[in-house]
Amino acid sequence: MSHWHLRDGRTGRSSSETLRAGPSRRPGQNALVRQAPPPPLGPLLEEVRIQDLADSAKDLAASAVIKDSTLVSSYNWLGGGGGAQEPTIIVPGRPPRWTPPSSASRLCDDHNNYGGGRSTGTRKVYRDQNAARFPKHPMEPAILATLEVASDFLADHKIDVVACGSTMGSLLRFVRGQEKMFRMLVEVVDDGVFLVRRENSPTEIIPDIKGFGHSFADNYTTWDSDVKGSKSHQRMVSYRFGNLRFLVRFEGDGYCQDGPDGDRPVWHPSTENRVGNRTNTPISIHDLAQSMSNAGVSVRDEAKGDVIKIQKSGELVDQELVFDLKTRSYGRVDQREEIMEAELQRLWVSGVKRFILAFHTRGLFDDHIPITHVKKEIDTWESTNSDALAKLAALIHRIIALARAQPDGKIEVCHSKVGMLEIRQQVDGLEGVLSPETRNRWIGSLAGARLDEN
Repeated sequence: MSHWHLRDGRTGRSSSETLRAGPSRRPGQNALVRQAPPPPLGPLLEEVRIQDLADSAKDLAASAVIKDSTLVSSYNWLGGGGGAQEPTIIVPGRPPRWTPPSSASRLCDDHNNYGGGRSTGTRKVYRDQNAARFPKHPMEPAILATLEVASDFLADHKIDVVACGSTMGSLLRFVRGQEKMFRMLVEVVDDGVFLVRRENSPTEIIPDIKGFGHSFADNYTTWDSDVKGSKSHQRMVSYRFGNLRFLVRFEGDGYCQDGPDGDRPVWHPSTENRVGNRTNTPISIHDLAQSMSNAGVSVRDEAKGDVIKIQKSGELVDQELVFDLKTRSYGRVDQREEIMEAELQRLWVSGVKRFILAFHTRGLFDDHIPITHVKKEIDTWESTNSDALAKLAALIHRIIALARAQPDGKIEVCHSKVGMLEIRQQVDGLEGVLSPETRNRWIGSLAGARLDEN
């Protein structure tokens, strides 16, 4: 279940919205599904090569490590995506709980087929479920959840970069020389910069899904009763890197119920006064604004249909309890270390320190599947890749400077040529990263941090 391009790092039940596609198809037929053409490109502003980053990377080398990492907020997506229903999130939500069966039985694959042989392509998975569910402003639900749960944190911390596992991963792969094409939109909002992934279409799907990753997650994790109906769990972590403060969204695959008392998880203490009694009462943006009217909060016009419904339920689960989940065939069991190594850069971005690697023989998994603590391995990876991380810091500083140099504060970053990034103007007509009302709330929430800095 490891595809950087799929979610903020995972291929699995809770990583992207899954749809059934009616009658069974021939093997591999999803690969023939017509894909949307790439969106048009704006005028070229500058080209950035890896070697161009060397000098500034030297200056940033000492700061190119993650420090002061903390969980800030979280939310769950409910129901279908792709415009199937009104977008709804649960704040703060909760990841699915690790609930392995007492004994293993053979699972169907991700297309409901049992046994060996090739799978028929009946499952569709969005490349970017946040965009599929709220295409006008894919980062908006993360910001709304953060405003609801972590207003004190925002008042005390100046946020320089808002990103996700996909955009951070794309830039990290580039500086490490891992050639995979990508595009992202960059926009200055107040003193910070947003990095937003860009696919050909908000509802673009991954063609020809294979394996048992989704089926395994369906059978080995469970949504708790107060978040039933969830399709994914999104988390926002903040840390310092390269002399910048980041806020990064990623998806949590699940959590382990093994806190200090041995029978229940540890909850983040900041949730208690901000989420209240965890009722399941649905509230809209207007409802939230009413409670904040004394702060001068503006809201969107619901008549335009531009609304994310918010339900207040769940708990902010401690980051130490969250795991990342992958499945592989037993034919690769001797490649365990290589598989783990390939995942470390993604775990470094998200700050997830538990990892489940489940092997199977045609859908039959082991009775006991270990949960590995990988903090030591992540720390070693960070040290080993110090040169690349210094270049990553330099690249992000360069992107920020280029965006701020534009009159509208907007650029697009494109990786379509080996060893080089293209910095382009955004084409006309693109939506901003946030709706005007949420943008104003975001800027207002950071006012205290700006005063403290000055």
